[in-house]
Amino acid sequence: MNTYPIRTRFCKEIVAEVMLPTKQTGKVLILLGGMPSMPSKPEIMTFWSSKGYTCILPRYRGTWESGGAFLKQSPHIDILDIVDEITNKKFVGVCDGYNEKMIPIQVKNIFIIGGSFGGTGAVLASQHKKVKKVVALAPVIDWSIDGDAEPFDFFYRFTRYSFGDAYRGTELGWKKIKANKIYAPVRVGDTLPGEKILILHAADDTVVPIDPVYSFLRDSNASFIEYKKGGHLGLDDSRKAKYYKEIAHFLAAR
Repeated sequence: MNTYPIRTRFCKEIVAEVMLPTKQTGKVLILLGGMPSMPSKPEIMTFWSSKGYTCILPRYRGTWESGGAFLKQSPHIDILDIVDEITNKKFVGVCDGYNEKMIPIQVKNIFIIGGSFGGTGAVLASQHKKVKKVVALAPVIDWSIDGDAEPFDFFYRFTRYSFGDAYRGTELGWKKIKANKIYAPVRVGDTLPGEKILILHAADDTVVPIDPVYSFLRDSNASFIEYKKGGHLGLDDSRKAKYYKEIAHFLAAR
């Protein structure tokens, strides 16, 4: 297993980190973090790589080092594009930007785990036929319903003020996401393959409220585990024993 992630690009614009297990198994895991947050998550990648997964941690278009404009289109399309690239017959591996050489990647099954903002992307990316399963921790299902601790307007102002050009998008893009015109599972729940989706959410989450999940479940028939306590779950919680047990069981099941 690599002790450090490979820095590479997908689709010419999307900068990502890739961490390989000691022995590749063909299991590829795309990790999607919350937002706004720092883009590198070596501890999480190391954990999942130790379980035999080749981990990919992308930066959405228009964020951090990636090219393009943030929210010009639904961010989950970036993930669909990555899946298309790594499952293309012409795909031979990723280019290590440091050593300028190709690193072969075995791709047999593709999984996605996302937390919070990234959980939304995981849910929506389940539509890709080559994605086997996805797990979403506290995903935003309906952007029109605010959490008490972090209403949308605060989320927008904090991201623009505290992170600056790390998230490069127009005000129109933010208005589209707030109005559920893009990146909104609430709009497409009945079109998603619920058998491929597991949602973990805590009832005491004050950042992303749990209530929209209930109606989404009726539409999608996704698997769901509700916790009475736990606060706002994120990608880092995927490696905690309490949640990892459930996630690992779901990913391993046929």
